[in-house]
Amino acid sequence: MASSKFPVAVIGVGVRLPGAENCEQFWDLMINGEDTVDEFSKERAADVDHVLAAFRGQLVDEEKPFFTGSFFKSVDKFDPDVFQINPREAHFIEPEQRFFLEVVWEMLEDAAYASKIRGSNTGVYVGNTVNKYKYILNENHPSISHGNHSPFISSRVSYTHDLHGPAMMVATGCSSSLLAVHLACQGLLSGDCEMAIAGGITLDLLPISAKTDIWNQLGITGPNVKCRAFDASAKGIAKGEGCGVILLKPLHKAIQDGDHIYGTLEATTANQDGHSNGITAPHPIA
Repeated sequence: MASSKFPVAVIGVGVRLPGAENCEQFWDLMINGEDTVDEFSKERAADVDHVLAAFRGQLVDEEKPFFTGSFFKSVDKFDPDVFQINPREAHFIEPEQRFFLEVVWEMLEDAAYASKIRGSNTGVYVGNTVNKYKYILNENHPSISHGNHSPFISSRVSYTHDLHGPAMMVATGCSSSLLAVHLACQGLLSGDCEMAIAGGITLDLLPISAKTDIWNQLGITGPNVKCRAFDASAKGIAKGEGCGVILLKPLHKAIQDGDHIYGTLEATTANQDGHSNGITAPHPIA
């Protein structure tokens, strides 16, 4: 395929966040100034009780073992038949992989490409970091190998929808999903793919507030639970979960194909802090 150029059009969107199952609900939360910070649900706490037992005596607060944050109430609701996955295999697939499959499906329906994308030269770029599901499983099964290996998140999407563009996972911490979008744009511009699925997924299956937790040791987590980004009262970050996915296509091609266009990306770039005020701290100039 020949190379293209900016702008790149966003022609499909899928979002799933605590308290918001879609873009409209997320927008309502923002315009109403609401947050979804809450306690870790009892349902999810019960699922990891056997892991929590190993941390007794090491918790910051024995009566409140989990971080407070913006968490989903449940992460185990999944219909494997929709994706032609054996139910037994699905049990051993990490929730992040399952979640991403579902939100990609919703995004493709939003873009009106659910039935048209099969066999296409579409790339998949996924931002993701740590997988903890393997620490919760009490069983051994061959499916654990690919079901709990983060690069398979993108591979699973390509396999499910028969996509032939690049498939990769991006793990750069907080910037993972944004860098995934950048790489997706580069894939379109270079001609590696004709469309690109880009986004990120993060679930914290074990938000245990232990004295040994790196978040507590470095003082990264704010004392007031809430992040308060860009505010003078900000004193640290807060834990949260979510998944967001977009479908990208060069603008001229999206117009030619009659796609619904949410907006355009005029340019993207990537860099690093270099030697700054601390390896874990963001750099304002970068």
